[in-house]
Amino acid sequence: VSCGRTGFFSYLYGLFGGAPTGAITLRDCLLQYYEQEELSGGDKYKCDHCKQHHDSIKKLSLIQPPEVMTVHIKRFKYDAFFGNNTGSKLTDSVEFPMTDLNVRQFTKPSEKYREEQATTIYDLFALVEHRGNLSGGHYVGYVQHEGSWFECDDTRISPVSAEFVSKVEAYILFYRLRCPRARVEERENILGMVERGGGESQVWISKLWWHRWLNVVNPGPIDLTGFTCHHGKVHIPTSDEAKLKSIPVTVWDTLLAKYKGGPQIGTLGECEECVAEREEMNRRRRCEQKMVHESDKTYIEPGQAWFIVDKQWLQSWLAFVNEDLHRPPPGPISNDRLLGQDGAPIEGLERGLNYRGVNLEVWNIFHRIYGGGPAIVRSRLDIYSPACPVPRSALGTVQVMQ
Repeated sequence: VSCGRTGFFSYLYGLFGGAPTGAITLRDCLLQYYEQEELSGGDKYKCDHCKQHHDSIKKLSLIQPPEVMTVHIKRFKYDAFFGNNTGSKLTDSVEFPMTDLNVRQFTKPSEKYREEQATTIYDLFALVEHRGNLSGGHYVGYVQHEGSWFECDDTRISPVSAEFVSKVEAYILFYRLRCPRARVEERENILGMVERGGGESQVWISKLWWHRWLNVVNPGPIDLTGFTCHHGKVHIPTSDEAKLKSIPVTVWDTLLAKYKGGPQIGTLGECEECVAEREEMNRRRRCEQKMVHESDKTYIEPGQAWFIVDKQWLQSWLAFVNEDLHRPPPGPISNDRLLGQDGAPIEGLERGLNYRGVNLEVWNIFHRIYGGGPAIVRSRLDIYSPACPVPRSALGTVQVMQ
């Protein structure tokens, strides 16, 4: 928006007012969508620079052509008459190209996206049709697979001709960015290098990025950050090895020179520092679990009290001590979820569902390690029963609930 004083394309809304004077084309809709618009009167724009409302000019542009462009044609409209909202379906025929949709004229030149803007031609590969009216209807999909078109009507899949698809009353159109010949040749060349490079030294690349390179025009930088750790080293657990693909080092060098990114992964394995940290964390898990197991009881001795603990926090701790889950420590004890602003228990709490009770020994173990609170102490395992005196040996800031 340009202020009169200081001087993406996801959804397309084609406006179909009144009876059409001729065939409406998708390009007509695009031209209207990207048409310069004056904002005045009640639509004045508040300028970010001068902080005042002024007559302004609104202009939309396409900056980075997406790999898949979704075009949503406005098929439903709502009008207000005498305070009542009425709606109707717009059934105007909109002619759309099956191939060669060029959006170059709607693209604003950008040095940042210069490479992405080199290709602006799209081909249709799927669409959605709405059959029916505003009160009820049915959605049918059409998709192209290996050059042939298919109608997808719930569980029924039927072959149809491209001519049939071109006459469908389209609601949502899906266009794929056309791969230029240079990219096709690049793929063929590199795939040939992979086949011939079996005897070369191998490095590892993300299968996800590799599939992007195979299927999209602009795959972006080689991304292997998910295979490095916070120590800045390569860290690949055995469970993650299936996410990688080996390629000859000459292929890696070729891809890296064009797409940048990294880092290079020459060998599979885990970071030694990460392994040591994990072993230390597992020792802590086993130690905490052992201490709590030895002290925990389903009852309390006469004269002792129950310490109420939020069940959500307890479940986080149980997940942490389970070595198979690899969860982080639960953080401080958080009983605040059980209490209102006045410090009293909120209504509707159920034992076993919202809270559990632990004895003094277990409470002290938890609080010594994690801190938090506040302590909710009861002579009976009922959060709504009267508060009882807190043992002097209880750790943590004590808050007695009346």
